[in-house]
Amino acid sequence: SVWYCANKASATVPAEMVTNLQQRLDAQVIKCQFLQNLIAQQKSKIASMSESHRELQFFYERDSAQKDQYICALAFKEPEIKELDEELLVVNTDRNAKIEEIALLKNNEQEFQDEIEHLQDMISANAK
Repeated sequence: SVWYCANKASATVPAEMVTNLQQRLDAQVIKCQFLQNLIAQQKSKIASMSESHRELQFFYERDSAQKDQYICALAFKEPEIKELDEELLVVNTDRNAKIEEIALLKNNEQEFQDEIEHLQDMISANAK
């Protein structure tokens, strides 16, 4: 055991082994740098996505507020709309009554016209 320790301390490490270890270390450093770059890219993506999310959240909240305003405005206008609907119904009923009245007057006019022609025919017959 003492001989082994003494030998190990005085033993020189072969140059090949040193080169091999150095190459492996360099490869690990490169891999580490690559991973650090990847992490930085991912952090950048996350920051960008967070910004997009904040924008979307803002638009969503703004649109929701607008929707609520429209709903309130509609609720406020509903009695007015109902009143206008009722007025329109009355106007349409009046209009329909007028149309029927006009049709009746035209019918009466035609009857008078027929009666006038009949009287004119009688007058013409009596004149002969």
